[in-house]
Amino acid sequence: MSRMAQGAAGGDNQHPPKVPIDGTVPIELMPTPLTIAADALGAWIAQHPNADVG
Repeated sequence: MSRMAQGAAGGDNQHPPKVPIDGTVPIELMPTPLTIAADALGAWIAQHPNADVG
């Protein structure tokens, strides 16, 4: 796991931990590497607001 993903997952106290569910999950709900990276990047940007970052 990358540092960015660890930071987003470990330092985010706004969301409760995810609980596994029984049964199957539709493929549309499964996270893809792209959505995981986008969520981690979005969390980092939210924690480090800076207008000059881009």
